[in-house]
Amino acid sequence: MELQKYTPNEVAGYTGEIMRAKEAKKVKDMDIKNLHRLVKECIQRAYLELKYNEPEVNEKALSIVRVADDLNRYFYTFTSKEVEICFSMGVRGYFGEVKGLSIAVFNKWLKTYMYCNERQEANKKIKEPFKPKELTEKEKEQLVIDGILNLWDRYQMLHHVDDIGNVAYNYLDGKGLIKFTNEEKKAFYADAQVEEKGIEKRKKETAGSLIERRDIDRRIQELEGSKAPRAVILAKKKALNEFFKRLKAENKSLKDLLTTNS
Repeated sequence: MELQKYTPNEVAGYTGEIMRAKEAKKVKDMDIKNLHRLVKECIQRAYLELKYNEPEVNEKALSIVRVADDLNRYFYTFTSKEVEICFSMGVRGYFGEVKGLSIAVFNKWLKTYMYCNERQEANKKIKEPFKPKELTEKEKEQLVIDGILNLWDRYQMLHHVDDIGNVAYNYLDGKGLIKFTNEEKKAFYADAQVEEKGIEKRKKETAGSLIERRDIDRRIQELEGSKAPRAVILAKKKALNEFFKRLKAENKSLKDLLTTNS
């Protein structure tokens, strides 16, 4: 059950509370001692919030036992947090005007809570797929910029790009911030080809079957082209490394460059 798909801000009021309450332990999984403690706390809180005088000890003990028994018999799918929410809603008049507290009133609260709109809505939202808010183009761009700045921060600590980096490269190149000559770009691509071919040739040395070796030969052949996808990806990463290296050497602020050109 992925309750994390919804946040308190997205589902307000008791519906949101009930959704989060579903993560707690169910009544059927509680031992009788802890269940009695839960019911006792709920009843005491109800009397306190309504400013009613608490009943005699025997009457109070009977209420705890009877309500706990009702929970075990009829409402065992409730979680402990749902029981607390049920009493909270009852005290606040969600299930009708409160004119006194008794076993009958507590039982009415539990019955009404089971089918109340807030609980039905919570159950529905838990089951239905979450549809995230559609981001604006500006928000999407800001996510890319934030990712580039995080990549830049890590580069300054590690002295190399620890990510594929293609999104960052494409954005920076699209904004005209990466200004390599065609010859430089060809050199990055050639280096990438050599590196990727080397990886495949080392794999071939330990390949255990003819099928594996043929598959490796096919991948090496694919790297011969001028726009082999794997080589292009690695070439962009190499170019990004060099861009960051020069930026650092010139002591320039990537954040300022992005702010100026976004």
